[in-house]
Amino acid sequence: MIVPMKRVFVLTQAKDAAKAVETLRDLGIVHVEHERLPAGADLDKTRDELDLLEEAISTIRNYSDLKKVPMINVADWRRTTGEILGVGDSLENLTLKDRHWQALIEQLEPWGEFDPQELQGLSQAGIYVRLYEIPASEMGKLPLDVIVQAVSRKKDIMYAVVVSRSEPGLSFPHLVLPEVGLAEARKRKEAGLKKISEFKAQLQEYSNALEGLLREQRKKLDELHFQEALTGMGRAENLAFLKGFCPIDAVARLEDAATKHKWAVLAEDPADEDRPPTLLRQPSWVRLVNPIFDFMNIIPGYREADVSLCFLLFFSVFFGILIGDAGYGLIFLLATMWAKKKIGNKVDPAPFQLMMILSGCTIIWGILTGTFFGQALFGKVVRPLLPWLRNDINMQQLCFVIGVTHLTIAHVWRGIRKWPSYRAFSEIGWLSLVWASYFLARNMLFNRPLPGFVRYLFYIGPALIVLFNQPRKNFFARVGLGLGDLFLSVMSMFVDLLSYIRLFAVGLAGLLLADSFNQMLSPMNAPNFAAGFFSALILVLMHVLNMALGLIAVLVHGLRLNIFEFSSHLGIEWSGSKYSPLAKTQS
Repeated sequence: MIVPMKRVFVLTQAKDAAKAVETLRDLGIVHVEHERLPAGADLDKTRDELDLLEEAISTIRNYSDLKKVPMINVADWRRTTGEILGVGDSLENLTLKDRHWQALIEQLEPWGEFDPQELQGLSQAGIYVRLYEIPASEMGKLPLDVIVQAVSRKKDIMYAVVVSRSEPGLSFPHLVLPEVGLAEARKRKEAGLKKISEFKAQLQEYSNALEGLLREQRKKLDELHFQEALTGMGRAENLAFLKGFCPIDAVARLEDAATKHKWAVLAEDPADEDRPPTLLRQPSWVRLVNPIFDFMNIIPGYREADVSLCFLLFFSVFFGILIGDAGYGLIFLLATMWAKKKIGNKVDPAPFQLMMILSGCTIIWGILTGTFFGQALFGKVVRPLLPWLRNDINMQQLCFVIGVTHLTIAHVWRGIRKWPSYRAFSEIGWLSLVWASYFLARNMLFNRPLPGFVRYLFYIGPALIVLFNQPRKNFFARVGLGLGDLFLSVMSMFVDLLSYIRLFAVGLAGLLLADSFNQMLSPMNAPNFAAGFFSALILVLMHVLNMALGLIAVLVHGLRLNIFEFSSHLGIEWSGSKYSPLAKTQS
């Protein structure tokens, strides 16, 4: 559920503002909204320090091996950060120079060893030596007053030395003489690589300070949030006030603190123009959907519906159908269990638990359809538990049943949220059009007869939408607005339902790819052991590729059906901002 919020104002004397903000931070229940833009020298200083810490931490992570490094406390983080950044800057400069020397070496290698200074000296003496890249077909067409010596050849290009008493002026690409020759370039690159290794070793020595720098970073973040809240307070003469939002069940704690510290507190319902943050409070098993929300950076608005449970259930079904292979699901499950064992104690377990559920759904669907690394490889051993699902027409009809169920839930839910307003009746109209679209799709795609009552759905639906979608006292305004909504949405209703066929189409594409790989690369068809081994290796790689494509399909299609089709019918715009109270993060 989305936790109801109260808009709160905390009023205190200006001289006690800092202490009040500190106390509120300790409470950790008020999501602050700044009355004015936070600014000040202390704030700028803290932001600069955070930038330095972030850069130092990034440098260590980029260039150091952090495995089995004993962490130490950092006595002087400023000195340590300065030293790390100094080494990092030197390392970055040397890396750029190394790329320069490598590019120069590759440019000079076709010409071999020569001294650019000697060639420049010859030019001053009236002997011009130029290094040209000449097409082989043009070599015999050069002027007679030049001496040409081919040095090397790469495909159809000849790398040639052209000598003459005047500037040759040939229209072919030529080498601009560098500052050093090939040997010197290699020497300088080698010296640079040695220095790079030394600097990397220095950064490795600093890697044990990472934990201390992270701790200091968290401390600075606390400091930043504190200063932003303080400088963002409203001011009036000798008073200061902070405004924000507080969960309704935490208001009593805020009022108790106000009594204790002699603040004035006002808690009221948010106004229509307010945009309260969204705090989702769900059962532990429903919270498994949160990694998806975090990955997509979406959260329902405060006044929107919490679709976490519905999202989790249908996304799990979509995942199972789109991947659709018990073998792939088993690999996902084993890989998830291995990853959880390796790093599960260090991170949030929710992503691992979610992936186990999704893998389980994939395995179940694969068992129902008899799909284990395709249907051809083990077709004589693995039989479908539900052969009905192997029929394409049946699968397409099932996709439409899933779609009409999904959209029905959306409009019933939306109608309940609108009740007791008259606008709830418009959802009956939209629901009528959803089901009319379903029967129409069956008729058009599967030649199923239209039930007699469908015509009434086409009558009742538009009438209810026109009359109740935007009720107004003025009847003509009501009808006009309703007709506008109807014309804008009636076609998308049918298209949205048809879009659920993608579950069948994408799942079938993955199955056909798997079976094509199995038939082309089956080790059993190889003439000898070596060919069979090579075929088996390629087959494994192809199945890995197919699994990757399946995961991409889930991200594109499985999420789309929830985030766009279902959510648009429910009226969710994912316009929320996450509840982030002023609180300490330093551990």
